[in-house]
Order: sequence, then structure tokens, then C-alpha cells
Amino acid sequence: MIFRKLVALFLLPLWSYFASPAIRFSPVENGPLLRSLPPRYAHLQMEARQVTGDFAEEGRTDRIYVLKEGDTPVFILKTLDMKKEDEKRDYYQEKRAFEVVQSKHFHRFRTPRLAYIGVKENTGMLIETPAAGKSLVWWLQDRTPEGREALKDAVEEAAIALAELHTSHKFSTPAPYYQKLYPASSLPGPYGLIHGDVHPGNIFFDGKSITFIDLSSLYPSLNGAPVALDVAHFTLMLRAFAGYYGVPKKEVELLVTQFLTTYRKHGYALSDKLIESYMKLIAHEYASYLAEGIGSQDHQILYVKRFMTSSGLANS
Repeated sequence: MIFRKLVALFLLPLWSYFASPAIRFSPVENGPLLRSLPPRYAHLQMEARQVTGDFAEEGRTDRIYVLKEGDTPVFILKTLDMKKEDEKRDYYQEKRAFEVVQSKHFHRFRTPRLAYIGVKENTGMLIETPAAGKSLVWWLQDRTPEGREALKDAVEEAAIALAELHTSHKFSTPAPYYQKLYPASSLPGPYGLIHGDVHPGNIFFDGKSITFIDLSSLYPSLNGAPVALDVAHFTLMLRAFAGYYGVPKKEVELLVTQFLTTYRKHGYALSDKLIESYMKLIAHEYASYLAEGIGSQDHQILYVKRFMTSSGLANS
């Protein structure tokens, strides 16, 4: 019964949680993995996420599952290999990020609730409630009049949500992590908490409010990060994703203007020059990944590559 009550909190089906034609869930046998979870999850069925085409990341073992009670999705299970240093790091970073965000009382956005976290036989397991609504990736593909209006509302709410996150903590300098990541930049402020990987796939909208997912990238900013990095990243990604899905350029620029205007009203009055300087940092970072052959199958990097080529950002 408790699972059905949890589902009532979410307005739209779970398949929108990874909304993309290239992402599917398929049933898997309820074997050792499910049995390794606490007994309260033993009666659930498990489906595995499958990613195909441009969305498949090279060399990545995708271990994300949906836990269902009958036909009703109730939880997302993410597993990480604790023998691998990068996955072990992600486990502890996401755990800490959840602790920080869920200890605060944010009004303009939500995050998934962490229902369980634990390690068994070198497998880190995080069970989260699904995000409410549909991702901005979904709304970018909905070209109906209602969908286009919902996209505008989502972008505006995302700007307000980021402003609330960014202004919730204030720091005088950026954390060493960012200084090492961008050693050639002075990284001008202001500094605060940032999401760290804010793009249309990590933002969900249910018609009223925003939910941020993928919180592990927030961890480095717990000691301060340039908030313009988040704003620039979302601006870049919104243009790149929208272009990939064929949203007319004029409409995209109206969305970008709406986002920046709303953010400046509720957050920091970041200048166009400052945002563009961070966009160039991000563009060069992605370009270096591609030059090294990293992420050549990663859809996010491919989107940015297409956008950089058409905009000339990487050459500036």
C-alpha cells in the first residue's frame, strides 16, 4: 500500500523519466540484485534501461532499473561498481549531494527522494523516487501548441529554480576543483551551489514545478562554484538539444532570452559577456574530449559538437 501512495505523488508515467525514443525498459529476471535489497522491495518487479543509437555512451555499462509493483512504477534503482574508482566516487558524491539538498527547504524545485542507499558485495545501490512530469527533452519534441506553451513554462520555472539554488549559499572564492578544471581562467563570480550538469535531460516539469535529477554533479560546488557556469551550460545545452530536435532557431532564441531574463530577475544579474566567457570554456572542454576520442558516442557531447560547429564557438 505504501508504494501506491508514493505513486500518487507523481502526475505522469515513469516512462517519461528517461523520455527519448532511444531509451527503453525491458523486463529482467528478479535475481540476486533484487534479493540483495531490503525485504520491503522483494515483491517488486524489475526492468532494465536500454539505450540505443546516438544515446548509447561508448564503454559505459548502463545499470539503471525501474522497480514496479504490478504495472505501476514506484522506484528507480541505480547501481554502481564500487571496485571502479570513478563509480565509487559517484556513489559517495551523490549520497552527499542528496543529504545537502534534502536538508534544505527549497520552494521552487524538487529532487527525487532517496529511499535507500547501501553497498553489498561491491555494488553500490541507490533507490530514488521517480521525477514528476516529463524531461525538457520530451517537451522539446512536443510540437503541439500545448507542448510549446509547456516548454516555455518549463524554461521559466527552470530559471527560477536555478536562481534559488544559486543564491542559497554564498562563497567568496570557487572550490579548488573548478580551479583545476579550468586553470587558464580566473573564474569570475558570484559563487554558490550549482547543479553542475544542468541540461534538458536533467530537468523535469510536471506543469507546475521543476525537479532536478542527477545530483552527483552538485557535489564539487559544496565549497563554492561560479554560478555563471550553470547558466552558461544550460544556455548552451538548450540551444544544442533544441537544434538537434529541429526546434526553429527563432523559437530557440526566444526561449534563451526568456531563461536569461527570468534568471536575472530572481537570481544574479549576470552579464552577456560573462555568460559567453563561460560558454567558451565549456565548448573548449567538450572539444578537448572529442579530440581525445572521449565520449565519441555520448549524445550530449555530440549535440554540443554540432552546435559548436554551426556557431563557431569552439574557434573563438
